[in-house]
Amino acid sequence: PKTDAMDYDIEVVELPPRPAAVVRRAKIRPDDVGAFVATAVGEVMTVVRRQGVLPAGPPFTRYGRSADGVLEVEVGVPTSAPVRDVGRVAAMELPGGRAVRTRHTGPYAGVGAAHEAVTHWMTQHGLAVRDLPWESYLDGPEVPRPRTDVVVPCQ
Repeated sequence: PKTDAMDYDIEVVELPPRPAAVVRRAKIRPDDVGAFVATAVGEVMTVVRRQGVLPAGPPFTRYGRSADGVLEVEVGVPTSAPVRDVGRVAAMELPGGRAVRTRHTGPYAGVGAAHEAVTHWMTQHGLAVRDLPWESYLDGPEVPRPRTDVVVPCQ
């Protein structure tokens, strides 16, 4: 079903920069993203706990460029303090500043519609993408209608 920006509440927010721990940009086929995210979140949480650092928000995925049907994917969690790099897990910072945000409620497979709605809304309002967008997963996959926030840094 085709959705439009009217189906989403879209807002402009000011975000503080936040330290995070991530599995750096892996190149993944779209069909493998779900399994990769689940594995990567587990790795990140293990490193964060071992270093005595607290998660400071829900897990997130940032998507980079895609080419040849392959996506660049970075998976992590905001943290209470920077972490030391261990194995595939590295410290990074989620960018602060102005961003456009909306919430998708329902299966993860439908989150693309929220990205499309935000992109359309930004075009209508003359806003440009400033950095890689991310999805924050407020609920786990066991919830019937999980909530996912889509955040797009803008200028």
